[in-house]
Amino acid sequence: MFAGRHYDEFYLVWEGSCRNFIEDIKFTSPDAKSRLSVHVFLRNDTPVKALPPSDPDWITTHFTLTTSPYASDTGLIACLLEKYGDLVEESGDNQDTSLRRVFLVAERERQYEELIANLKLFNGKLDIQEINGLEMDIFEVVKDSCRFCRLVFACTEETDKHNFEQHNFFCQNPLCYGYRQRFPSEEVLLKHKASQTKCIHCQELFCSDDLKKAHMKHEHNINPHSYPPMEAKAGFFTEQEKGPSLPLRISCQFCPRKQFLTKDQLEIHMRNSHKKCNCSCGSYFKSREEYLDHFYSVYPLPCYENRKCPHRFQSVYYQAAHHRDFHNSLNPFYCVPCQKRKIEEGLALSTAKTSFKDDRSLRIHGCSLGHNETEMFLLDFDDAALNIGGETAPLRRSPTRTTSNLNYC
Repeated sequence: MFAGRHYDEFYLVWEGSCRNFIEDIKFTSPDAKSRLSVHVFLRNDTPVKALPPSDPDWITTHFTLTTSPYASDTGLIACLLEKYGDLVEESGDNQDTSLRRVFLVAERERQYEELIANLKLFNGKLDIQEINGLEMDIFEVVKDSCRFCRLVFACTEETDKHNFEQHNFFCQNPLCYGYRQRFPSEEVLLKHKASQTKCIHCQELFCSDDLKKAHMKHEHNINPHSYPPMEAKAGFFTEQEKGPSLPLRISCQFCPRKQFLTKDQLEIHMRNSHKKCNCSCGSYFKSREEYLDHFYSVYPLPCYENRKCPHRFQSVYYQAAHHRDFHNSLNPFYCVPCQKRKIEEGLALSTAKTSFKDDRSLRIHGCSLGHNETEMFLLDFDDAALNIGGETAPLRRSPTRTTSNLNYC
């Protein structure tokens, strides 16, 4: 029925940091499910609440025989060698792999390079490759899919019909970074167009301020940073345009030359042109850089269990509670100085221990290395005691919010 379509297989280790790779995937039909197969390898002592999604139509779970540290990795290798190794060819039971693509979801570069080389040596027709599960999404790999709606389709015709009916929105500016790329909705496209500006000398249209500034500097020999803004957008007027019958009342705190008739107009301008903080303060900032400086100062700690997790935290105690409750971590307490050094120096294969089961173990580790309480726990406020892993945190003053998501828009 669907001749020539690809069948995609994914293999991943559940104990790693790539769990989000298969989250929130929907299918339009049973035929769509049949073209996607995910093999998840996990230890046999994995808690029930930490198990992967249960759907035997497209997810196959492979439990390990032991609880050794690398049991899941070994199980993945054994499964692939059994399925696509030379023994399969000898038995005459090898499948037609001409339209089958195999992806190994990795946490670090070249993690499965040797395994892939051996499998291709055994089976030259096998289309197998490694993908970074921390940086890529499954919808970037599956061909007949929609990354906006997180849907997988049965065929290309169904995909094209969906895109035409739901996401047929494009920016027509050839200089746009998103030229010929779909926008998820008309609202997003209109917001994108509202941010467009023109060169005041040649009227060329730009969707990026950086491109416009570079154009003005190289084509017109003008420093854009010292040039006054002269273009107007919907909802506000520049001071050169205001007339005697136009009672301008409200100015933008970041753009004093832009004035508005109502607070609603000002709010629309603030949302479209400036950055609103997603922490408890709810303040606006002139630029994304200023917003990030503020946000990271309020919530300095990221989630160390999963790099794609958007939550940030004010102290190690709140971070540990998140690690335990959301990622089922057995060692939720991280030594902040050691973990930062590990990340900055790229010590992905380091054997140095940076996570611990409770704050007492973390303190013992910190004292042995000369860390002080502040740099280990970020204790610059008081709060009611938290009961994490059987340990009681010291009293601290509670902020309005203890965790927040970064506003990436």
